Amino acid sequence: MSGKKSNFISKRNVVASWVPTNLEEEFADEFKHVYFIAVLLFSVILSVYVATMHRSVSGGDNGELLGCACELGIAHPPGYPTFTVLGHFFVRFFPFGTPAFRVAFMSGTCDALAGVLVMLSVHRWFLLESTLEKKSVAQAWVGSVWPSLLAGGLYSLCPLVWMYSVQAEVFAMNNFFAALLIYLILRFNEKRSLKLACLGSFSIGLGLTNQHTLVLFALPVVVWSLFVGRNVLINVRAISLLSFCGLVGLTPYVFLFTHAKYAPLGSWGDTSTFDGFMTHFLRKEYGTFQLYSGNDMQQKQVLVATLRYFKQPHIISFMILGKGLKPFLERISCWKAQFVIPAVLLILFAQVGINYKSMDQSKNLHVRDLGRKHLEFLPPNTILISQGDLVTNSMRYLQRCEKYRTDVLLLDETMMTYKWMRNNQGPRMKKWKIKFPNELHSPNPMANTYTMEEFLAVNGRNPKFPVFKAGAWLGGVMGRQDSGVPSWHTVPVGLVSAVMRKGRDMSNEEWLEWFNKIDLFPQEPDFFAFDDRTWEWLMRRIILEWRAKVGFRFSNLAVEKANALGERAWLDRAETYIADVLRLEEIAHGHEPKTYILADLYNALGMLQVHIQHFLTSREEIIESNRKIAKFFALYVEKSPKPDISSSQEASLVTFLQQNPSYDQMIIPKENLDAQTAELAKEKAKATEPVSESARSSKQSKSSKKGKKAKDPNKKKRKNAEL
Repeated sequence: MSGKKSNFISKRNVVASWVPTNLEEEFADEFKHVYFIAVLLFSVILSVYVATMHRSVSGGDNGELLGCACELGIAHPPGYPTFTVLGHFFVRFFPFGTPAFRVAFMSGTCDALAGVLVMLSVHRWFLLESTLEKKSVAQAWVGSVWPSLLAGGLYSLCPLVWMYSVQAEVFAMNNFFAALLIYLILRFNEKRSLKLACLGSFSIGLGLTNQHTLVLFALPVVVWSLFVGRNVLINVRAISLLSFCGLVGLTPYVFLFTHAKYAPLGSWGDTSTFDGFMTHFLRKEYGTFQLYSGNDMQQKQVLVATLRYFKQPHIISFMILGKGLKPFLERISCWKAQFVIPAVLLILFAQVGINYKSMDQSKNLHVRDLGRKHLEFLPPNTILISQGDLVTNSMRYLQRCEKYRTDVLLLDETMMTYKWMRNNQGPRMKKWKIKFPNELHSPNPMANTYTMEEFLAVNGRNPKFPVFKAGAWLGGVMGRQDSGVPSWHTVPVGLVSAVMRKGRDMSNEEWLEWFNKIDLFPQEPDFFAFDDRTWEWLMRRIILEWRAKVGFRFSNLAVEKANALGERAWLDRAETYIADVLRLEEIAHGHEPKTYILADLYNALGMLQVHIQHFLTSREEIIESNRKIAKFFALYVEKSPKPDISSSQEASLVTFLQQNPSYDQMIIPKENLDAQTAELAKEKAKATEPVSESARSSKQSKSSKKGKKAKDPNKKKRKNAEL
């Protein structure tokens, strides 16, 4: 090996002894083969991406970005105008697949091009060394093209890169711009021309309209280029041209101005003013390095969200990998191409084979089904208040791109905490007669804000526009004991809850109409196919949590029906339902020492068994039932995170039954059960009794008279209690 250093990394070569180089002329024959191989690499990589590509919406920001691409909306800060406009172009003019697939195809194209640019960059790096070390063309061929192909192919097929190449996300386009900068800096190192520098400046500006993290990649590129090309770039004319080209690259941000007043439902921010634009551009409402906007991510999912920012360093890493193969190949030059080529191809095919199954998302429709089941059974013209990125964005895609259930108003409670929600989005909600009580929403009362309690008081009474809730209340997420809505409660009816005033409830018959729908819930993702770093894992938790809520409601109803009608079948059906949810929950979380959902499921099974006892006829059956009760309540006490659980009635009952394994009496005597049943029936009848028009008018009149005094917390509570 020659003792000379690469002119790409050697200060002596790039500064002191640098001379212009024209690699295309010096290696003309080789470049013909290289570009042909680059086209083949692009085609193969894109084919692999297409075969494994999401056919519909996926998790994260995917649904929001797709919604903006379909309707030219404004995405969350910094707006992603280049992604939005190009995505809209693909949605309109790419003739295959769903809108989600079309924009995902754009992402796959970007990352396939990034892999090609990695290959071409490594190849040029090799040839630059060859010109200094006086290598022959044959040596350069063996030691440059195939390691370069390997570097580009392995980069594109790296699981972290592959994962975001098969869905509509901004990261693939960011990879393209980062790889393009590396390629341009190598070209600039050959010729040091102002033209190449201007092209690089334009690319940086355009890349920043896609994702701001590119600046971390661009800054050292700019500093290095200005240093080594100072004789060409450090003058008034050059600086002016470079600045102009960079600004031209930033022009897609004009889109935020032009579409601010026309942004459809679900768009972010108010970019019609300079202050609003700068707030959006600088991510003051979001944070440049903030990993997620919702509150429903788990720790390992945050780790995955962090890993996506390592795709840019991957470009450098795989370039170094390819470069490191050169001396190895030169030392075994007797092999030459007849062994190098099959070895490189074998490694690339092995990379595809190893990762194909885990990367294949072509049949993954879980997130789409989650959004569909949130919307499918809602009454017409529903106001659906949502919380959580996964749930909200899945529905946003279906409404904005597939035009599914557009009669439902999707209100993101997190977005309601911004002033622009009322000013910009409010006028687009006239169909649902939405009124915002103040400038912005806050679970904790502050100046110029409204609570969800106040919002529901204004918008939650019109039967033409029923209110439902998806996810938790923001106040509950922030730790409010009453979730910020003390006068309202929710009734689970599937993946959503009906929002009702306290003191009122849904009748059993009405609720059973929901419960008896065969496909009320989507199929939960396979626990063994998706680990806890994926959105599908979180989706599985959401489904099981809501199935449990519905199961608890049905268990109470089953007890009421069984006692009133004398039919055990209600209890058996509830027991089967709860046991099925418990089985799935135990697979995922049975190893956890404390968990509310598992504890509540065990508690529900224990209570159902207490009531089943009243339909048993023999002493042996009651003894066996008491053993089951002891088992379920023991597991409830073991799993419950409640601090005082050891002194609870359930814990005392477990101790008693364990000390008396042959206990043959019912836990609740029949006379006590009859009294409880009568009392519950009275409460239920009162809760589901319709409000007379005169009473409703009287209460509304009182409410309007006291409206001016609502700032007094105590009077507000009294007012809400009346309602």
